[in-house]
Amino acid sequence: ITTGIILSGEGYKDRTGLLIADNFSEAYEFNADLSKFENQDINLYTISDHGKLAYMAINQELAKQTIPVGYAVSVEGTYTIAFDELRYDEDIHELLLIDYDRNETTDLLQNEYQFYSEKGEYTQRLALQVALAPKVSTDIEQTEQSNILIYREGNMLRLDNLPDQATVTV
Repeated sequence: ITTGIILSGEGYKDRTGLLIADNFSEAYEFNADLSKFENQDINLYTISDHGKLAYMAINQELAKQTIPVGYAVSVEGTYTIAFDELRYDEDIHELLLIDYDRNETTDLLQNEYQFYSEKGEYTQRLALQVALAPKVSTDIEQTEQSNILIYREGNMLRLDNLPDQATVTV
């Protein structure tokens, strides 16, 4: 499962991302975690015990916790944090950005977040929290009609080709 966010403003842009899988731990994951190489104008990164990361690999339990996000900007101004649509994954139900300074939470899947920032580096203002879509499992009772289709479409469970007057219990 992958997701990411973009920080943009004052003519600059930077990204950071998450890779979520149960085989990852809190330790630095070679070939998965990616240390942040900073540039002089704008930087966005997640923060771990291993420093600033451009890409953080974590397991699903850690993804439910708040993930510290840091940024640095070289110019005072208005900035936007948005969901990185290039990293869309339908297993992400909510991607919450928490701004501790303004006491606001925004679901980046639904809205961008705009804020004013002075020039500098900020490591305690922002955090991410990820809500994964629930896993759906079901027992299927055999019926006379064998072409019933059950499938997931985004965050919805779809049932097609049900017999007339069929009863569905969830």
